[in-house]
Amino acid sequence: MDLIHPDFKSQVQDKQLKQKWYHDQHAKERQLSVGENVYTKNLSSGPTWISGTVQKRTGPLSYTIALGSDQVVRRHIDQVRNSQVVSPAGTAVGLESSLQDVTELPLPESVSPAPSGDCVEQPTSGTTTEVTVSETLKAEEQPELRRSTRTRKLPSYLKDFA
Repeated sequence: MDLIHPDFKSQVQDKQLKQKWYHDQHAKERQLSVGENVYTKNLSSGPTWISGTVQKRTGPLSYTIALGSDQVVRRHIDQVRNSQVVSPAGTAVGLESSLQDVTELPLPESVSPAPSGDCVEQPTSGTTTEVTVSETLKAEEQPELRRSTRTRKLPSYLKDFA
């Protein structure tokens, strides 16, 4: 009778174990702690991500998050991002402070815009030189673009519309 109705239960269990093993090879365990600062997906109008604080865990993968506007939302962990960014030094830094660091970087010497668009002034140690745009293009000598010489023919079903 087993030949007519083979036992698929053990085969299914073996396949499921194999699937779990492959999943566990690349899966990351995600967990948030209460009081942690996070960004949560905004499901209404406005910015895509809103900062908030984790209040409590409501399920294995869902959390309640208090937003800055006295609003409490429940989100799946896929809709929540950690607000910590790894800096080049390897330490975790808040996103706001890392953005402030970028804005505080020294900018290169400012170049005043050319009044007519035909020349560019570049300040160098007290003297200024004018370079015209046509001279810079000649200096670079860009190669000529190659274009196709193929004749393009419309399909026959479109000849009434051409």
